[in-house]
Amino acid sequence: MKIFAGTVQNMVALANMDSKWKLKKEELGKRELAEMDPVSRQIALYKEDLEKMRESRQKEDINNKLKAGEGLTPEEMDYLKKTDPKAYKEYQELQQEKEAYEKRLKSCETKEDVEELKLNTMGQFMAAAKQVASNPNIPKGKKKELMERILKKVMGVQKKHIEFVVSGRYQSLPTEEEEAEKKKRKYRREDNKEHAEESDQTDIRVEGLSLEELREKADRAFAEVKNALDLEKTEPSQAYSDNESVTTIIK
Repeated sequence: MKIFAGTVQNMVALANMDSKWKLKKEELGKRELAEMDPVSRQIALYKEDLEKMRESRQKEDINNKLKAGEGLTPEEMDYLKKTDPKAYKEYQELQQEKEAYEKRLKSCETKEDVEELKLNTMGQFMAAAKQVASNPNIPKGKKKELMERILKKVMGVQKKHIEFVVSGRYQSLPTEEEEAEKKKRKYRREDNKEHAEESDQTDIRVEGLSLEELREKADRAFAEVKNALDLEKTEPSQAYSDNESVTTIIK
């Protein structure tokens, strides 16, 4: 398969070559193709098959990157825009989803807020996937397409989450326990016992989960929705019976 290998930078050039060949093939027409001698006709058919294989491989490589939550290079985006406008539009939507999640991450005030954001976001993805899977009016092929689109969103959000968690910005965020202690010290300095007691009440989490427990719950939600969207392992209609608890995450 080495003949098909090439750098990403060659994608656009290959796409242009393919376009030119398609135009030339159309000009030839079926009649001229039939009038070719056997050798020329065989070469033309072989070239057509080669182009289809090359294009299929390029699109598969791009699709695999998106399913891993990765972005595309400028060359890949240009190739997608020229050869598959619909897929390019979907890629833009994926980028908008990731950017919106990143913006919400940056608005978090504590480490617990970060994990809770992931928890709820994964719950929303699971709910969306269940809605698609349970709709009898959506053809099986279309369901697979929609589920794969959700999977790409899930992986893109997960990648953004990991990038944020290892960043200095996340490390500088306090835990809710640290934030509560900071408020209590402030109130004590102001000699306001009433406010200090109030701080003890308002900073307790509704679920009473520690940061580590909340992180584990968010990671479990990601694993569940990713597994449910793995169409190679399970049919969409069967993917949710064991994951009912994920939808209850959304508050």
